[in-house]
Amino acid sequence: MINSNNSASASNENSASSPTIEIAPPPPPVCDISFILAHDETKLVFQTFLGFEFNTEPLEFINEVEKLEKLPFPSSEAVKKALSICNTFFVPLYNMTMSAPKEINVNSEVRNQVVDTLLNNNQHLNENEWVTTSTPAKLFETAKDRIKFDLNQESVPRFLKSKLY
Repeated sequence: MINSNNSASASNENSASSPTIEIAPPPPPVCDISFILAHDETKLVFQTFLGFEFNTEPLEFINEVEKLEKLPFPSSEAVKKALSICNTFFVPLYNMTMSAPKEINVNSEVRNQVVDTLLNNNQHLNENEWVTTSTPAKLFETAKDRIKFDLNQESVPRFLKSKLY
């Protein structure tokens, strides 16, 4: 911002107005889902906010996928984690007539991609080694991206207007 300086102090020999420059404060950081996930304290407050909305499952899903991404691959631990994520957030592979205990809201195409990949390769019967073509973390990538997009569009704006933020 530039202001003209017309004060009495400018009445010295050089009576021309000299501009002063005021530096605007930096804008606040953009608070989107990526910012929230990168900052543990903000993430914890956001999780509390989602609890008030009875919608903690999306963030829990993201947290579990991020844990999976950190596991060494190939390992039976990664296989077990991938199967656990599917059973918890998509559909129990051991009983397809049941609903997942923390079912997330993704479209049927994404849900079917995950479930079919695990069923078609009988991965759900093998907890010791990964037999599908993609890595366990890659299997959930589309669902994770979709959930992050939805949180960014729906929950984050409400969070930013809430008293918790």
